[in-house]
Amino acid sequence: MRTVVHFGLDCEGPPGYVHGGCAAAVADEALGLAASNYAGSLVRTANLQINFRAPLPLSGTYVVEAICRPRQKGERKVYVDWKLLPLPRQGQQEGAVGQQQAGRGGERRPYQEGEALFVAVGLSKL
Repeated sequence: MRTVVHFGLDCEGPPGYVHGGCAAAVADEALGLAASNYAGSLVRTANLQINFRAPLPLSGTYVVEAICRPRQKGERKVYVDWKLLPLPRQGQQEGAVGQQQAGRGGERRPYQEGEALFVAVGLSKL
């Protein structure tokens, strides 16, 4: 699942960059939505791991890519691997980034990445 996000000036931490707590809150929300869709029920965050790979520039548009791992039938736990990446510019192919956060070969390198654990809950547990 992909979620497009934009961080404005109200998310500033260090001058010119997004505050880590703001980015973490957005990641938690996007990942929770992915986990809830995957589980087919409401979920609670049990664990959110974030590896901050590079400072996240303000006023940028990014994409959170979330991949839910398969689970056993009846299991309430949903594991999600994720990355926060630069959004490809209009007219660029998915892997092309130009001057954006690029690695070798032009692939998009994540500003943040990690894994999360969500637990499916019923309405009575909220």
